Amino acid sequence: MGAIQAVQIQVLTEVGARGAAPLSGLPRRWPVTRAILAAAARRLVAEGLLARGIDPRTGRPDLLELTEAGRQALARARAA
Repeated sequence: MGAIQAVQIQVLTEVGARGAAPLSGLPRRWPVTRAILAAAARRLVAEGLLARGIDPRTGRPDLLELTEAGRQALARARAA
């Protein structure tokens, strides 16, 4: 796993707090673009820290959920 960037920690923290969240539901108050959030989420999924689930409202694989590896990475990032 590479270094976790600040925006990735924000995404992991928010998803962890919600249990599962669509990318579109992440806070818009963050000073990053939608493209940066999407790229961070893709990287976290590729690294196995997030998993994509089906959003029952849309039927699309839009829900982001923490994996066990994601919980551990978030705990390490918070402890650092």
